[in-house]
Amino acid sequence: MNNTMTEVNFDCLAGPTHNFAGLSFGNLASMNNEKNYSSPKKAAMQGLEKMYFLYKKGFKQGILPPHKRPFMPILEQMGFTGTKQEIIKQALDNQEILVKNISSSSAMWAANSATISPSIDCSDNICHISVANLHNKFHRSIEAKQTYEVLKHIFSAKNFAVHQALTAHDIFSDEGAANHNRLCPNHDYQALEIFVYGKTAGLDTQKTLRYPARQSLLASQSIALRHKLNSDYVLFLEQNPLAIDEGAFHNDVVCVMNEQVILCHEQAFASNISLVKQRYEKLYKQEPIIIQISATDLSLQDCVSSYLFNSQLLSKPDGKMMLFAPMQTFNNPASAKVIKNILADNNPIDEVYYFDVSESMSNGGGPACLRLRLLLSSNELNNILPSVLFTEESYEKLRLFIESYYPQEFNLSYLLKSDFLQLCNFIHEEIFKILGLHRILN
Repeated sequence: MNNTMTEVNFDCLAGPTHNFAGLSFGNLASMNNEKNYSSPKKAAMQGLEKMYFLYKKGFKQGILPPHKRPFMPILEQMGFTGTKQEIIKQALDNQEILVKNISSSSAMWAANSATISPSIDCSDNICHISVANLHNKFHRSIEAKQTYEVLKHIFSAKNFAVHQALTAHDIFSDEGAANHNRLCPNHDYQALEIFVYGKTAGLDTQKTLRYPARQSLLASQSIALRHKLNSDYVLFLEQNPLAIDEGAFHNDVVCVMNEQVILCHEQAFASNISLVKQRYEKLYKQEPIIIQISATDLSLQDCVSSYLFNSQLLSKPDGKMMLFAPMQTFNNPASAKVIKNILADNNPIDEVYYFDVSESMSNGGGPACLRLRLLLSSNELNNILPSVLFTEESYEKLRLFIESYYPQEFNLSYLLKSDFLQLCNFIHEEIFKILGLHRILN
């Protein structure tokens, strides 16, 4: 064991162009809600209230800013010219799909922004952060530059190594922490880091028949190497192709781990979970706590629609754990029954809270998608940019700002109005200032 470690969850605020464009093939919620009504103000407030709820419960919370959208450089690269409105008008008339992509607020799902290995896991005793390239989806692949700049600024001290995204190629397709877990007796231990992949390298190596596998083994291996992890404490697991084809586009839709607990669907992985159990026992001389939900109790279809496993699993000071789940988990009879049985069983999970993140869920992102987990020593925590840590003051500033300036609704036609584009730019800049990130505005 090392220094006492504190878990900090960083959530990213939704931006003013949050919408349902159906851009994520393989994500059933995204595909099914295409063109439905969206509310940027509601999305941002739900995200902020989620952070506030957990902050009031005593959990450490950080805030990441929305990305600047629409992302105009893409249209300018294509040769569209004129004012911003003229460029967007030309693009809407000729390449509407491009405008949808550059307007997406997908960076709000911070779990995909990076993969984090805490210093206690790394041989150089430095916390390593690798920005994800999100190569599988164009609207997400344009996030890497701002993500790197923001994380580099927040974690600028010598305690941290922030790495740029892997080469943007299919064989290095990397989706961040959504396919990464840590397993250990408690947060103060060096952990077994578990990387989950859906293909070995390129598309020709995937086993799915319906939807594309997003995370490559080669990307996961590269990150483990650059993070200087001990190979004895690294495990690469293949996600079940059946789960991906049923809409579990990331492993965090079918599995969540926290400290010594694995909560997963029995069809989450291609191989038996006993492989994890054996490695864990070898490292720690004790068994992990495996809560494996059968397909009889919860089908993959109900698993994906309820997002039970996309809940946050959080350690409480008393050694027990709290499950923070979306309302869809409560509203689905099968998943609600599973939760009831988990709470009644002899395991560390003794509490559940359900929360409304419907704007995120309509695009296929539950509570776990909205956060990026970091484990930090007291020294590391003291060396990050303090203004991004959640406080009553930052909550009030952001709440008032969102209520005052965020649009109640959005559709692509709004981008043809110069005052709306100015509003988007204003929102982006002001949130950066509130979070003390104004130095990296460009």
